[in-house]
Amino acid sequence: MDFIRLLVVIIFLFVCFVLIFFILIQSGKGGSLGILGGSASNTPFGTSTVDIVEKITWWGIVLFFLLSIISAILFAVPKKKIIIEEEKTNFEQIEEKSDQN
Repeated sequence: MDFIRLLVVIIFLFVCFVLIFFILIQSGKGGSLGILGGSASNTPFGTSTVDIVEKITWWGIVLFFLLSIISAILFAVPKKKIIIEEEKTNFEQIEEKSDQN
């Protein structure tokens, strides 16, 4: 279980850095240049760079939220264990009081 948690955290951090990078290189809606590059209109593959960067950003956002939910589930503390431990301590205290009488 610890290996899975570590793997999720590493993937989560990687997705965060990739998402930050792709958000920063996007050009604004006002037609301004992106922070790290110009506004190339077409690529040799027939689609614009803006479309590819935007698609990667959206998939990164989806992956970010999925990993957030998965990490919340993996790192959650089960309530049953806490309740059982509290009941044991309460039961032990009751037993000690009854033994003293």
